Amino acid sequence: MSTGASLAAAHGHGGALTCLSMQSDGSIAFTGATNGTVLAWTIRDLGSGVIPTGHNAAVTSVSVSPKGYVATSSLDGSAIIWRISDGSILHRLQCDEPLVGCAIQMKSDTLITVGSHKPHIEWDIATGTRRRTVPRTTEVVLRCASDPFHGLLVLGTMTGLTVIESDGRSWNIDLHADSGGEADLQSRALMETLQSPTLTLGMKQELIKRLQERSEMVMTSVSANCIDVQPGGRLIAAGDVTGRVTLIDRLTRSIVRVISTPASHPRLAVTSVALAPNLRNLAVGYDNGMVVVYSLESDERVQWNELGGVYGCSFSGDSQLLAVGTEGKYLAVWKWREKVEVYHLPVRHTVRACAFSADEAVLVCADTAGNVWIVEMIGLKNMSPLQKVRTLPT
Repeated sequence: MSTGASLAAAHGHGGALTCLSMQSDGSIAFTGATNGTVLAWTIRDLGSGVIPTGHNAAVTSVSVSPKGYVATSSLDGSAIIWRISDGSILHRLQCDEPLVGCAIQMKSDTLITVGSHKPHIEWDIATGTRRRTVPRTTEVVLRCASDPFHGLLVLGTMTGLTVIESDGRSWNIDLHADSGGEADLQSRALMETLQSPTLTLGMKQELIKRLQERSEMVMTSVSANCIDVQPGGRLIAAGDVTGRVTLIDRLTRSIVRVISTPASHPRLAVTSVALAPNLRNLAVGYDNGMVVVYSLESDERVQWNELGGVYGCSFSGDSQLLAVGTEGKYLAVWKWREKVEVYHLPVRHTVRACAFSADEAVLVCADTAGNVWIVEMIGLKNMSPLQKVRTLPT
């Protein structure tokens, strides 16, 4: 194929991929891994640079600011603010618990660090000092998602979501008010153990890993298996292991729609969700390989099947293309409305994350082993029928 050729592939992490984030202009992608490393991938010259390790445990999130710095968090309890231009450390921030994520609030130059169970902390990015510590309930936080351009941070807890607004105010959505049972009690027992002041940092890290593993297995005790925040911050999508996707409107602070698993597949788990930039569509990937793009304005949907679970979804900026990463060890790019696959890239391991650049010219994907591919997207939308990889029956 003359378009969509893979431009670069690398094998630099030496640890399983944990997160991927891209600079707003699409010039640099950042990936974190279980061994504490962070890599910066420059799109223009198709190269990679190793940011000094800094962390002694798994990197849990990477948050990028258009002002020229990036923040990373780790299970070792540290958050580091780096200068993108040379990889130097601006500030090293130490918390007294493992961190499950961090988020930059661009308007206020604030970094929020989120631990497993203690109050989250707001840091002044310029000085590296604490602005304030914000108390919360005893709910354990398992994962988070953010919209750095609008300052929204969403935390996935054991029973729902906690949303932190750009002004620091927070509110909760209970997604499983009726959950219970033995499995839920076991998870809550782990949560209570995590509160013990006698636990070492290593013991806390192990407990968090057990809670995260349980969140992927237990059907009723967790809130969100995956979270996405719509560009602009209006809608939040949360998919769970029962196959349900819940849409929350942050302006009204209410659940506006619940999408259940298709009746023909009652025992599925949601493994990825992506809200389209056009504000009209939602892509959902399931653990059996099914992909469904739902309309947010009607009951219409487009559906097809991939090989293996779908663990990454990403829309292009104009919402015309959908990239999906699969357990079947490949990346696929679809003109989803026509159900036409326009690009197919075999990789070595399960694809865990993918993201388009802002100008839609490049797609970055990464697999569980830390391999990263940079793929040129120019021309894919205008491919002739002979160039199309796969067309599904309508």
